[in-house]
Amino acid sequence: MPSLQWSLVTAFPPEKLAAIGVNNTASRSWLMTYRGQKGISFPFVLDDKSQLFNLYQVGASYGNIPPTYIIVDTTGIVRYRINDTFDKVEEMKGKIRELLGQ
Repeated sequence: MPSLQWSLVTAFPPEKLAAIGVNNTASRSWLMTYRGQKGISFPFVLDDKSQLFNLYQVGASYGNIPPTYIIVDTTGIVRYRINDTFDKVEEMKGKIRELLGQ
């Protein structure tokens, strides 16, 4: 399985796609360590009050298990969502290309 960072994030120019990791259970120091260990260049947000998790209905309390990938367009509309899977990189690339008109 290709890594999300290199296969998806670097497939598009930074002015066209922003990737942000969100976690609601880890500490800030753990997230920074994890980013460094995995060589992740996109930012992580600690959602310690679960505001984003609640807004996008992510997590077991909403009947899904992370990871959850959500593509939100520039107007804030959710255009794609997939829960509990790591192998949808190519599908996500296709959806992003479609949304960008490529």
